[in-house]
Amino acid sequence: MKMSLFHRAVARFAAQLACAGLTVNAFAAKPNSAEPGESLGIAESAYEQVDFQATYMAACGALERGHASMDQTFRLHVLCGIASASLEKADEARDHFKIALAIRPSLHLERDLSPKIRGPYLEAQGYWSKYDDRLSLKASSRVGRARALHIKLADPAHLGQKVRIYLRMGGETSFRQIDKEPESLIVHGPLPEQSELGFDYYVQLVDTHENTLLELGSFSEPVEVASQEKHIGAHRFGKETTASGLRTSGGERSQWLSLTLIGAGAASLGVGVYFNVLREKAASTWNGSSCEQRGATRLEQCASVNSDRLHAERAAIGLYTAGGLLVTSGITVWAMTKHGDAESHRTPSVSSTAKINCAPLLPLAAVACSGRF
Repeated sequence: MKMSLFHRAVARFAAQLACAGLTVNAFAAKPNSAEPGESLGIAESAYEQVDFQATYMAACGALERGHASMDQTFRLHVLCGIASASLEKADEARDHFKIALAIRPSLHLERDLSPKIRGPYLEAQGYWSKYDDRLSLKASSRVGRARALHIKLADPAHLGQKVRIYLRMGGETSFRQIDKEPESLIVHGPLPEQSELGFDYYVQLVDTHENTLLELGSFSEPVEVASQEKHIGAHRFGKETTASGLRTSGGERSQWLSLTLIGAGAASLGVGVYFNVLREKAASTWNGSSCEQRGATRLEQCASVNSDRLHAERAAIGLYTAGGLLVTSGITVWAMTKHGDAESHRTPSVSSTAKINCAPLLPLAAVACSGRF
């Protein structure tokens, strides 16, 4: 049966409409199944085209699907905040800006954005103005009998849902995952005896949708804790971690070094006193009547006395100078060692081994020393 021209036109239009509907549905469904990075790319593209509705769907949808990295989480909240504000969702925009500012306090929106967008951003800034610490993770580890991992969390806005610890003992190839409730102080331990061989770890603070808000270390660059024999060591930049609880052999060498310098300086000063006494005796003879006989000059009569006086005087000056420098250097090394120990317990920093070269401190005594603390 042949279709009339009208029916063929209707069928063609229906087919085109169905095809268009499939295309639209496919585009709409794409962000729902995309990885966070792909969704972020879609949101960035929509934002460049000033399509706030598409930006909102891609960015906010990606946050709801979760599992974004810290950098992705930050940018998605920024884009979602801008899009929400543009769509007259001021409260939602403020919440997104609040999270973005918690992750990166240095966030600054362009001044040429409309007041409708900047308003929620400024409200979020005002919220954080009353807090000294927004989001921070600090960790310290102990080996020996008290094998444990201590994590200090600052999250005044209660943005995190859980603290996730990834731990890998020495000799293991994969990390084990431990989830903890977000408390101000989290102690995970005791660690297994295998931790004496050293272990690696990294920590994440994640939200309800498993998006990473904050991290300390990472899978590719975990915090490394050396074996008990090598003592605690850690490396990282820009990340806050504290390695404490052990006194390293380098610190002990520094203490012995300072004591040795002070002792050597005191001995040098003591010998200097001895030569100073000899100099005073020689000077007394030189100035006495025994060197004032008639018929010859004082120098001709007491040349040997004068020579002894000069040698003793020079020796005393040299020993006093060397002793003073040695004592000063010893006190300086001791003070630097104590200061370093105090800083390692007081400040959040990466534990490391510092070197000190004492040669510049002792130019006259020509003494070179090096220590580790």
